[in-house]
Amino acid sequence: MDKTTVRKQLKARLSTLCEEEKAKKSQAIAERVLHSPEYSRTHSLFLFLSTPDEPDTRPLIAKALADGKKVYLPRITEQDLFLVPYDLTTPLTPNRYGIFEPEGEGESVTPDLALIPLLGFDREKHRLGRGKGYYDRFLCSYRGTSFALAFSEQEWEKVPVQEFDRNPDAVITDKEMII
Repeated sequence: MDKTTVRKQLKARLSTLCEEEKAKKSQAIAERVLHSPEYSRTHSLFLFLSTPDEPDTRPLIAKALADGKKVYLPRITEQDLFLVPYDLTTPLTPNRYGIFEPEGEGESVTPDLALIPLLGFDREKHRLGRGKGYYDRFLCSYRGTSFALAFSEQEWEKVPVQEFDRNPDAVITDKEMII
């Protein structure tokens, strides 16, 4: 099955989750992240601002800031993803995909931990994104630890993989951490 077909089926599967289920599952994912040794050791982390069909990252962002960690959020251009420092006063504006991004200048930095989105994953930690390659290009040069965050419903038997696709170090779901 090709990536386009898998993406379509995964989006349909995600559309069946109600808001209450997503909130409960998002909380379980956040607890796994926050109780991980990697989070405890982290001084800086890169997160994404979630869309309605992704695990809610707002509590993770708030907790990281409350814990005194340096937080970076992505801002994209045509081909690149930039890490922009974020705090609760940083203005956010929607990009061309309707995803909110921080205003400000990107920094050349390597956060200790990167929490990244995906549309689908398999037991081998193959990650299926939304098709633009931003996070694959980011992971190509990233030298920290990366966790992809997902609802357990986003698991696919075998994600289609191409040579430029990059895996995270772990996938964290509401049910488990796949290492």
